[in-house]
This record gives sequence, C-alpha cells and structure tokens, in this order.
Amino acid sequence: MKSGPRKSSGGEIVAKWDGMDFMERFKLIMDHASLLLARGLIAPSEIALVEAMPESAREYILSREDHPIFTSIDLKQEVNAQVHRDRLEAALRAVFE
Repeated sequence: MKSGPRKSSGGEIVAKWDGMDFMERFKLIMDHASLLLARGLIAPSEIALVEAMPESAREYILSREDHPIFTSIDLKQEVNAQVHRDRLEAALRAVFE
C-alpha cells in the first residue's frame, strides 16, 4: 500500500530548483535549452515562441499565467509537483553537477 506520492531523491539538486523563483527557473531553462530539448522537456516551438517575444512580453506572461510557455515544465512549481519529475531531476543533475 502506498503511503503517498513518491518524493524526489535529488536532495541538493532539487533544493536548488525549489529555491529559485519562476524568473530564475526560466533563465536556467533558456541557458540550457539544448539539454532540455534533448530530454524532451521543452519543444523547439516553445523556444521559437520565447525568442520571438520582446522581453517585456516574456515577463508579463511569466508573471500573469499559471502555467506559462512550457507545457512539460511548470515554472511555478517545485520538482515534486512536476509531471515529468524524473526527467527534470536528470536534467538538473546534468546542469548542476
């Protein structure tokens, strides 16, 4: 019998993501877009959308929308709340280690 949802085992790596605000998470994603693309966490169309937007529009969308821009990563949620938690943890491990 399960006692609840599986918790992340990423420890320090998860704490880094969880300690960021959504703008810092967005910057991390954009700085490591090729890695996240390869892991299937973001789509080329999402990167193209971001690159086509003025910076002010990005900030507006990120601050106003509940689940902005990326469909597989929720910028406003901790790692344990992510649908693709395992893939996000693996990507974060590659970024931070």
